[in-house]
Amino acid sequence: MSVIVLILKIVGLVLLALLGLALLVLALALGVPVRYRVDGEREERVRIQVKVTWLLHLISFRLRYEDGSMAQTLRICGIPLFQRAREPSGETAEDGQDIREPESAAEEPSRESESAAEEPSRAPESAAEETIGETGASPDASVDGQELSQRARRFGRDPVRRMRERLSGVREACRQLVGKLSSLREMLSDEANRTVFAKVLAELRYLLRHFRMRKVDADVRFGLGDPAATGQALGALSVVPLFYRYPCRVVPDFETEETYVKGRVQIAGRARGVHIVLSLIRLWGKKEVRTLVKKALR
Repeated sequence: MSVIVLILKIVGLVLLALLGLALLVLALALGVPVRYRVDGEREERVRIQVKVTWLLHLISFRLRYEDGSMAQTLRICGIPLFQRAREPSGETAEDGQDIREPESAAEEPSRESESAAEEPSRAPESAAEETIGETGASPDASVDGQELSQRARRFGRDPVRRMRERLSGVREACRQLVGKLSSLREMLSDEANRTVFAKVLAELRYLLRHFRMRKVDADVRFGLGDPAATGQALGALSVVPLFYRYPCRVVPDFETEETYVKGRVQIAGRARGVHIVLSLIRLWGKKEVRTLVKKALR
């Protein structure tokens, strides 16, 4: 009997430890914020660096862009789990692999393609010489006549067919747009749906308030080549909350005759998963939201 009690006690302790570990992981996932930082600079070259970290850099992701080349790295506990680099030519390399091929291997197919391209070009010349000897007529005249007739036939049929296809495509797009607008009007005419949309907008404002950028530092110089256009752009930027809420320095250049934007921008912030969970719980607690979700799923 004591052995059974001991076994049950061990099993209970193990289950309790697993439950505590699961609760700890859930608390870390929801409570520990995900921090992000964006650094951008444009002087002689364009450089952008994005860094996302979680739990004291236990998980980190970095993206770096500089003059067309891009590098991405994902690390867990400092160990690189994923690495990818893209050169300005568009080629990619993963985990430090070299993406370039030997020059000798690249030259051989080009030589073969050149020889293959030369052989067919000789065949039409010999065929043209035979036709000249048999008929005594120039092949250019017959070829020109065939091309003209083909172009005339295509000119007579292709524009009409293309116009019909375009008109049918436009009619189908208009029909789909009218159907979507009518369904949207029906949804908005319902009082319950308007209540749902209002609650969703309120939760989005709540999330934006908690996920907003905590630090913004900018030092930007710009010019549009025209003093009037530069002044209008400066007036539009002055009403943006980003530029008067944070220490941002924007200097217009009214004397330049070219369009340019130079300077540096630093953005930092954080986001917690618990706010998303709270928003979803509040939305799901509303009967109108549950009814609309069930209709959408059906």
